[in-house]
Amino acid sequence: MPLRTMGTRSYADVPPTAATIALNAYIFGFGGHSLVTPHATLKHLWWTDHRIQAKITRPFVISKLRGEEREFLDKQLAFGEGLTDDTYMEWILDRAKRLFLILAEIGVPDQIFGCIDDSWDDDDLPVSMENVKNLELAYDNDDDLNKKFYETQFVYLLRELRMGAHIDYGPNEHIPMDYVNTLPPAVSLQVWDRISFPGRPDSIFMRRKYALTDKETGQSLRQSFMQDIRQANALRHEHVANVWASYTSEDAGYILSDFVGEHTLSTFIDHRTPMQFMRIPVAQRPALLLEWIHCLSDALASLHHRGTAHAAIRPSNILIDHDNHIAFADVGALRTFQRGKKPQKTETYDYAAPESQVSKAPIVVPSSPPAAKDELEHERLFDRPVYWQQHPEQQLMPYRAHQPANLSTLHGPGSLK
Repeated sequence: MPLRTMGTRSYADVPPTAATIALNAYIFGFGGHSLVTPHATLKHLWWTDHRIQAKITRPFVISKLRGEEREFLDKQLAFGEGLTDDTYMEWILDRAKRLFLILAEIGVPDQIFGCIDDSWDDDDLPVSMENVKNLELAYDNDDDLNKKFYETQFVYLLRELRMGAHIDYGPNEHIPMDYVNTLPPAVSLQVWDRISFPGRPDSIFMRRKYALTDKETGQSLRQSFMQDIRQANALRHEHVANVWASYTSEDAGYILSDFVGEHTLSTFIDHRTPMQFMRIPVAQRPALLLEWIHCLSDALASLHHRGTAHAAIRPSNILIDHDNHIAFADVGALRTFQRGKKPQKTETYDYAAPESQVSKAPIVVPSSPPAAKDELEHERLFDRPVYWQQHPEQQLMPYRAHQPANLSTLHGPGSLK
């Protein structure tokens, strides 16, 4: 039984999310284990640059037009006036592949000729809602058709993330990535989504989400978000989960990392027999644990060399991936990356730096009564406690304690007495 999609919108317009996949399973009976249960993640057919270049060919363009319209494809452009000998087909294939796709999707592919006569091409996309009417998609202005064009164009105007890139996506843009339906054993890591990119299903990334507005104060956190990303990139290390790319969408910021944790060090210890560790021969396990210590120490040394303290070293902040590689989840001194975490109170106290624990009450030793004011002043002036002034013979006691003892008092063999 094939998987069904929700509503009447085309599959190309509705990228599946974790929520829609679960809803599809609930409504159409894929929730339990059966022969019709999908055993692979639903993949969205994204209109990437590669797919557009491969799809929009001469046969494809011809197939979307009627017989009398096809005759115009190989005619010279009406506005050329001897300046160019390009044909309508050449203009479509060289300059207006996306524009033709949009027109074909909304049901008016024949309007490509009028658009070309007005010199429209892919470089003019996206067209604002106010300017869509200038395309003259119908003889009489059709607001519904104009709105459909405006919304559909973003399906074919994808901005793909690359390593080291940051993109601020608009409210109507589609973000080309797929959800990966696998969960890590560590429950604390399941709040971080796993995604992949079109055409690269085996390259999985971990995605973390952060609000860009403080709910309590209403203050914008966008500037600090970008600043912490730049700082994280400056502190890159093999054993600190990197920021592979980042983006913003609506009122949220996202970072992607290619270090995908299966466990934190805390859950790894609690699990006792994690599968990834049990695959290692028993004789090699101690060496792996020692290697982890060296890896984390090297990461800390690198941070300290650059003048940065981690500030949040604790088991829940250390990740272990499927191949038993280890890394800090982030740099604890960067506040953006600490938002949303819920460490145990005991862990925060137990693994905090000693100097961060300041006693609120003064330390008083019962056996040491407070000194009189004049005695304290005497000690300050002469740098010599009053007690030793009054009992000078007691100053020799520490030296007498180290004098050789009388051998006759020792308990030993008789020959030594």
